[in-house]
Amino acid sequence: MFWIANLKGVFFSDWRLPGMALAVFLALSSVGSGAVDVADAATHVGETVTVRGEVAQISTIESGMVFLNFGAPHPKSIFTVVARPGFEGIDDWSIFEGKEVEVTGTVELHKEKPQIVLRSASEIRIAEEGSSSASADGGRSLPESPGEFQVQLTPEEQRLAGTSPGGVLPTEATMALMLPRNFDPSKRHKVLVVFPTDDNGGAHVKALPRFGQIANEAGWVAMAANGPVLEKNLTPQWNAAMVLAGLRELESRYPGAKEWEFYTGGNSGGAARASMMTAPMIAGGYAVNGVFMGGAGGERFSTGAGLFPRSRTGIRKLAVFLSHGSEDHLVSVAQSEANANAIKALGIRNVRQDRYEGGHGMNDDSLRKALEWFDGKPVP
Repeated sequence: MFWIANLKGVFFSDWRLPGMALAVFLALSSVGSGAVDVADAATHVGETVTVRGEVAQISTIESGMVFLNFGAPHPKSIFTVVARPGFEGIDDWSIFEGKEVEVTGTVELHKEKPQIVLRSASEIRIAEEGSSSASADGGRSLPESPGEFQVQLTPEEQRLAGTSPGGVLPTEATMALMLPRNFDPSKRHKVLVVFPTDDNGGAHVKALPRFGQIANEAGWVAMAANGPVLEKNLTPQWNAAMVLAGLRELESRYPGAKEWEFYTGGNSGGAARASMMTAPMIAGGYAVNGVFMGGAGGERFSTGAGLFPRSRTGIRKLAVFLSHGSEDHLVSVAQSEANANAIKALGIRNVRQDRYEGGHGMNDDSLRKALEWFDGKPVP
């Protein structure tokens, strides 16, 4: 479940990653009102929303394409969900027939009728009774749509961020959040904070879907945060201010979230940033327990500790999972080994190295293995 809200009115972004395309447009007022009724789906064409209604008919054509018709069987249906041939993650579509279902995606028109084309199995679920506006825990509204938050920076966060290389003084951060199925805010969760390879054109929130989907599959929460501009050479303090603002927003949405378990993760330059951002998080009082570093040629724990000295003890207690491809053309095996030794030299003893066949890009299976390791499960 990917949640979006905009504290200033309306926000739009276009996220494209393999297997997941998210175009997001949602007003703050819609969060409280819950999912869009299926009868109103046609009024949200071009928007990414959660649509709710009863599935009247499910049909599959010879090509393997699946159609879930809402309101009435085809051709009298008022809304359709489409799963194209090759769709993975759902083996038995009949579980949705006759059920109240919620689906999240971009509404488009096909032959003058609204539809959503599924990109991922995580975008559709059988709705719980009463979930369209409130939960059974006292009426607290739970997130029901993919998205992100615009968070106003505190004066302290503004001072920490300073100005961007281009002279921008930030007043807000963007924070994106992905929640697992059956998310229960009353329970203690593990949270993966995601960082991208670079800042310039690589917004942290755009790196979230690929990492977040894997985290959600493992039952984890995933989040990312970045500032209002994407420029080269943004300072560690700038990134720290945005992450801390995002964490503060998480806690405001879910009181007690500061007591959850936090981990950071990224690939290549994102791995270096993930190691460095443990410092402000620890100094800010968050329980950071581990770091996933894919394709990392160097550590930045020492840089973070230099900027946030109160984090030194916490950094030494971290569990660090190092992932490296055997055909990595940017980071050699020798560099990867040197990085592992440098991390251990900082006093971080709990270091796990994973080798896989592949190049410099992020390896999904390695991330899954890291999350299992952080969960205390046996990992080969």
